This record gives sequence, structure tokens and C-alpha cells, in this order.
Amino acid sequence: MPLQSYAKPAYKKAQRAITLEYIRSFKESSCCELCGESATVCLDFHHRTASEKSFSLSDAKDQTFDAIKAEIRKCAVVCANCHRVIHSQNRIKAIEVAPEEDYPLFTGLDNGFDE
Repeated sequence: MPLQSYAKPAYKKAQRAITLEYIRSFKESSCCELCGESATVCLDFHHRTASEKSFSLSDAKDQTFDAIKAEIRKCAVVCANCHRVIHSQNRIKAIEVAPEEDYPLFTGLDNGFDE
């Protein structure tokens, strides 16, 4: 009896490629909503409201393209550094794009480079 093949069907591979290209192009036209970082490899999606999260975009391989687009609409684009700060400061609540003085994300953080 031959072994069963577990290779992904061609349409699944094509769907995954389309999804990854969409996410890549979305990030290329975006920047961090908090600090302005625009390097695509540094950008993450952060769910504005955790309770509305249907799935993680990093594990969206079995989701439809429409579901992925809908999930992205629930997210803020933030760089990896700001994303880590958000979570470390328990700022999982909704992020509203606001002027820097209205969103004191980095208040009290000393990066050692000032002065």
C-alpha cells in the first residue's frame, strides 16, 4: 500500500502566495502608526481591540482572502518595537491613532541616547 501524500494542493499554495503578497504590499504602503517606522520587515499587525480578534494573522493559512482582509481592518500597523512596548505596558486596549502628546506610549522610558 503506497504512502499517502500530504503535499498541499496547488490551489492552496497559490492562495497562500496571494495572501502573503497582499500582506506584504499592505505593509509596504504603511508605516508604524506610533513612531513612523516604515521598514516592511519591522511592521506587525496589532489588534485594536483584543476581544474582536478572530484569528492571528501570522497563522492565517487556512483563512479565506476576505477573512484576512477583514481581520487586517481590525488592526493597527505598528513596528515590532512599539508592538512589544504596547504589550509590556498592558496596552492591549484599543489603539487610536492620535497625536504623540495624546498617546504617551514612551513616557518614562529612557533609551540612554538623550543629551
